Amino acid sequence: MTEITTNETPNTRLATLIKELGSTDTAIAKAIAIVTGKSISKTSVATHMPDGGNKQIKDEFFETVGDALPFLNIIWLRFGKGKMLRDWSTKQQNDYVLESEWYKNLPKKSEPYDEKKYSNLKPEYREIIKETARWDSQAKVKQELKATTFKDTLKAMFRSTYSSGTLRVDVDKDLCNRFRSIRTEAEPKLSQQQFADKLGVARAMITSIESWRQNPSHHLMVRMWEQLSTPNKEFNFKWLHTGEGLMFLSGSNASPGQISKDHRERMLEQSLMDSHEKNAELKLKYSNLEQEKQRLTLLVNKLSEENAKGFSH
Repeated sequence: MTEITTNETPNTRLATLIKELGSTDTAIAKAIAIVTGKSISKTSVATHMPDGGNKQIKDEFFETVGDALPFLNIIWLRFGKGKMLRDWSTKQQNDYVLESEWYKNLPKKSEPYDEKKYSNLKPEYREIIKETARWDSQAKVKQELKATTFKDTLKAMFRSTYSSGTLRVDVDKDLCNRFRSIRTEAEPKLSQQQFADKLGVARAMITSIESWRQNPSHHLMVRMWEQLSTPNKEFNFKWLHTGEGLMFLSGSNASPGQISKDHRERMLEQSLMDSHEKNAELKLKYSNLEQEKQRLTLLVNKLSEENAKGFSH
């Protein structure tokens, strides 16, 4: 997978490992904590990275990483000899995947990816969901194992088990915190009930996500994109999903082409409908006022006539 090269150190190889897995230092820290039961922070991994402190890696850290990632060739990580991955047979590779907690906690079956369902999303957003959908059930994983390299399978496992935005088993606190910040940083700030009403879900779900008890589903994330975007300011689905970029794309952060034409037209239509509804409400109020005015005018005239008759007697 990756052969030894010059000017490498255990630290640069650790960075290479994380890159090859399509992962992050946070993901590796979580993997170590979950698999070994040892408490290790993101900072502990980050300080060993070349751009994060380049701290010398001790024997204990090598052993911990080896326990957490049994597919990794620790000799390669320590000394740069051989390849990154251990020379496992296909059976060993498949057994590792099928015996993992990641696999066991997947549903047995899931629906195929529906192109039409996400057709209103930008292409890169659709790709995020489509890639995740390849691995969202045991049946699909077994199918992918027949045609996908072990490296790509590992990338799917670490992306969907430990990284931001695609968790199914482990709650991603960073993702949940981003979810909460959307509500708390809104102008004006929304209550959990107001946020739930806006998204069409129960308040209990909002509470559960913000309390780190569950991750927002892809369906809910797409719903947020639809509800929070406007013709001039698009909610950044990728930011919620991965933490990259800004919460909203607007002004200098988004070119006209970045905002989906279909979505922009739909939002404009909604804006026109809202305006029409408001105008209809005003017309109704005006009509009611006119009717009330006529009723009061008739009443005044009637009282005037009765008073006039009284005086004539």
